[in-house]
Amino acid sequence: MPNIYKTFFVAVLLISMGIILVLLKLAPGIDNLAVALVTLGLSTALSYILLVLPAEKKLALVESIINCGIENIFKNRHQAVSNVLEYFEEALHKGGNVKIMAVSGTQFFFPNAPFEEAFLKLLTSKIEPQLSVQVLLIDPFSVGGMERIIAERNLPQTTLLNRQQIEESLLFKRWAAACEIFNNWRGVIQGNVVNLEYRFYSSSAVMYLIRFNDALFVEQYHNGPIDFKGLLVLGGRVPMIQYKSNSEAFKFYDKHFDFFFKRAVNICPSSTL
Repeated sequence: MPNIYKTFFVAVLLISMGIILVLLKLAPGIDNLAVALVTLGLSTALSYILLVLPAEKKLALVESIINCGIENIFKNRHQAVSNVLEYFEEALHKGGNVKIMAVSGTQFFFPNAPFEEAFLKLLTSKIEPQLSVQVLLIDPFSVGGMERIIAERNLPQTTLLNRQQIEESLLFKRWAAACEIFNNWRGVIQGNVVNLEYRFYSSSAVMYLIRFNDALFVEQYHNGPIDFKGLLVLGGRVPMIQYKSNSEAFKFYDKHFDFFFKRAVNICPSSTL
């Protein structure tokens, strides 16, 4: 029997006994005992409702989180920055495989981005064993890329974009900038043990993902723009979840990345590393 039913059974039993004693008046002073029983019954029920039940719900939530292999939950990706940086530092010393899936990688490759310094450190590291870095960004000319542009500009879903509109979009400009940055890095990592691969996927952007050997961070994207303080927001405002490396979710997300990476292409001009 669940705890909630046991508690209310005891409370109802105590209250019932008190009422029966009042009605029967079996002995002098029995009224005081009846009042005590009724009071005890009511306090038992109220204590459970106000104290025990909320605690049990929280414990059940914690148990579910642990069972899912969740290490941490952040309100948004911005609050996860310090934790992600710790794993960048760990990868810098231990090597392994780092995987990144994003829309345009603004948090990683652009000046003053939260992870720019840490990412560049990885590329210039001399660590052993070898470090592998794989990056997936969206292709602005693909169906998924055009969907993203339409969402970013809050255009009707049926809008058909021409090449000029695509090249005028923020997504295209960031893609072109990322290509230039990757090309510049070619000389930087020459001769290092770091293996950098970057490709562009064509499907809709569904998640922001950072995968290290011992942790995986993931945030769901949304295509319905939300007006946040005068800005159209498509990401960065929903919870980011950190999974343990031994969790089922880690394995599924890891395979999700591999699935798209194998089918993605490198479309930057003169950008083969």
